[in-house]
Amino acid sequence: MKRKALSIILALALCIGLTVQALAEGDVSFESMWEVDGVPFSDLTPSGSAEVEGFIGSANAGGPVFNVTAPAHLVITTDLYAHIEKTTLLDNGKFSFNYDNGIEYVDPVGGYKTNDDGYNTTVVGSEFTLEKGAYLVWGDGNQLFYVVVNDSSTVEPSPALVAKPTSSTVLVNGENVAFDAYNISGNNYFKLRDLAYVLNGSAKQFEVSWDGAKNAITLTSGKVYTVVGGEMTGKGAGDKSPTATSSKIYLDGKEVIFTAYNIEGNNYFKLRDIGTAFDFGVTWDGAKNTIVIDTGSNYTTD
Repeated sequence: MKRKALSIILALALCIGLTVQALAEGDVSFESMWEVDGVPFSDLTPSGSAEVEGFIGSANAGGPVFNVTAPAHLVITTDLYAHIEKTTLLDNGKFSFNYDNGIEYVDPVGGYKTNDDGYNTTVVGSEFTLEKGAYLVWGDGNQLFYVVVNDSSTVEPSPALVAKPTSSTVLVNGENVAFDAYNISGNNYFKLRDLAYVLNGSAKQFEVSWDGAKNAITLTSGKVYTVVGGEMTGKGAGDKSPTATSSKIYLDGKEVIFTAYNIEGNNYFKLRDIGTAFDFGVTWDGAKNTIVIDTGSNYTTD
């Protein structure tokens, strides 16, 4: 089995943004290509989203998290490069695995198909049986999601996510700006169009467009933002119940995966994800409880 070659291809795709061509065509989400015990993952509500630690130098391979009960039977509904591997769920909510220690894969019943290029691919109807544990499902270029399989006798509902209005001051290029922003699980999420509106005219401006037919958000760096109305309409009041954004996201023509939530019809993105994507500075001043956005500097990790 040529797992090593497949792992290298998929790892490179995730790390440097290459797109591995899937055998299936069409504008469907990666989750919708999988079923668990007869139910498409796209019909399930994620318990939230998560990232992976120790991923070949990358710590932001974000994707939705689904909680299911053991034993879980995952079935692929199309042909594509993909596989499932065991991970460790950390106390901080992130998932962890390390290539240096060897990857533990879950084999599909009947094994993989080897295509003409010599690489393994799953085929329609391939079934994976998952026992209690944490798993990463990935492939089709840079798409992924996480599955936590709980013991059926001890499974408990996942705690509901809560979005609290961000209490921090926000400075943009030295000026105080009142954003409609929320803190979710310790991270600040900003309304995407508000960020585009405020950064318009700067060196880090970007356009936001929506394709309803494809359920897709398109971001274009360096382009003037088109005002649609409703931007910067004030800060939200009270706690909200966020849901993971189901839309596909394209950055300069390439599909990307960001941690994002929908709150009352608007999409809120993790500020640091957007800072990374458009390379503007995002820093935190704990002493002053202040978030600093600087379009004159490049993004750096803390």
